[in-house]
Amino acid sequence: MKILIAHLILALSLQLDAGPVSFPSTDGGEVEGRVWGDGTEGLVLVHGGKYTWESWIPQAEAFAAQGFHVVAFNFRGRGESTGPLPKRLQKAAAEADRLGYLAPVAPRPHHRDVEGAIRFLRDQGCDRVSVVAGSIGGSAATLVGEDSAEPLMDRLVLLAPPNRTKVEQLRVPTLFVTTEGDRRDEITDLFNNTTAPRQLLVLEGGAHAQAIFATKEGNKLIQAIVSFCWSETEQIETNSRQ
Repeated sequence: MKILIAHLILALSLQLDAGPVSFPSTDGGEVEGRVWGDGTEGLVLVHGGKYTWESWIPQAEAFAAQGFHVVAFNFRGRGESTGPLPKRLQKAAAEADRLGYLAPVAPRPHHRDVEGAIRFLRDQGCDRVSVVAGSIGGSAATLVGEDSAEPLMDRLVLLAPPNRTKVEQLRVPTLFVTTEGDRRDEITDLFNNTTAPRQLLVLEGGAHAQAIFATKEGNKLIQAIVSFCWSETEQIETNSRQ
C-alpha cells in the first residue's frame, strides 16, 4: 500500500510539473523558468535577492495542486536568464560573478522579467494572472505595467517588500505579508500608503519573505495566498489580519 501511495504521489508530481520554459522579457531579454499545472488561473512566483527560481519548487507544487498554472523564473543575470542592464548593475554583476555570488536584483530593469512571465502565462491561455513576490522581487513587481494603460496583472502578493517599494501607483488588489519580527511597522506603512484594494497579513515569528514558508506559518500563508488570488475584486475589502 505504501509503495502504491508513493507511486501515486510521484505521478501527481510529474503531472503538475510541466518542465522548463523560456520566454522573452518585455525589453528584449530571455528569461528561463519552469512551469507547473495548467488551466486559466495563472500565478507568477518572483524570487527575492538571495534566491533563484528553484527556491519556489515546494510552493509551486502546492499552488499547482490548488488549480493554478504556475511559472517561476530567474531574474536576468541568474542561471541562463539574460537582459540589458544599466552600467552600474553591469559592474555589480561582474563583481558578483568574480566573487561567486548571485547577480544583484534591482526594481528596474528587473520588472521587465516579471512582465515577460505574465505575458507568457497570458499566451498560455490564462484569463487571470496573479503575482507573488518576495522581498526585493516585490519592488520589481510593483513597477509592472507602469507604462501600460491597463494593469498587466490581476492580483499582487508582496512578501515583506523593501521600505522604498513604490506602492502608491498600484492599481490591483494587493496582499501585504510580513511577520511580527520582520519590519512589521514598515510593512504597515506601505500598506497604509496604498490606495488600491489591499489586505495586510501579519504572521507569527520573525522569518523574512520566502523564508516564512519553511516555518509553522507556511501552510497558513499558502492558503491565504490561494484565497486572495481566487477571490473576486468585490470580495476584497481593505483590512488587516494581525
